[in-house]
Amino acid sequence: MRGFTIKAAALGMVLAMASVSASAISLGGLQISGELTFSGDLDPNTNLATATSLSFPGNDFGVDQATGDLAGVSSGGSISGFSFDLVSGLSIGIDGFSFVADSLSVVFQSPAFLILQGTGVLSGAGYSDTAATFSLTGNSNGDLRNFSAGITASPVPVPGALVLFGSALAALGWRRRV
Repeated sequence: MRGFTIKAAALGMVLAMASVSASAISLGGLQISGELTFSGDLDPNTNLATATSLSFPGNDFGVDQATGDLAGVSSGGSISGFSFDLVSGLSIGIDGFSFVADSLSVVFQSPAFLILQGTGVLSGAGYSDTAATFSLTGNSNGDLRNFSAGITASPVPVPGALVLFGSALAALGWRRRV
């Protein structure tokens, strides 16, 4: 019975380690992981309180911070003007990466502030398309309007069923050796 308890404890440790590392495995290739924050000038179609679309003077921005796979991104890029309903779409080109939104919603809107959040796909050479989130905060101080935005990409974790299946196979292999 003591041998069974030790084996069960060892199996438990193997399963725990498998579940910790499982989220790092990508089923569709190497996915992008990291966060990018950037800022620039903003031009709403009306004032921020009633705006339904945004454009970006000069169609560019500066990178404030980049982490993970996006850490090499140091230069700005281009951001397309877009409608909040995504009729004209939101796309961002970022030093070898691109983001295209598939959903966007207004979180807060007032004469001085605008907060948008959305989801989309981040792509880059050598990586699989990766689900990402987008956030934008705009503010207005008289004629001066600017924004701060971010894109966060996280690899999709391995489904629990796959982890359980792998664990069951490991347990069967362990049991067979006993």
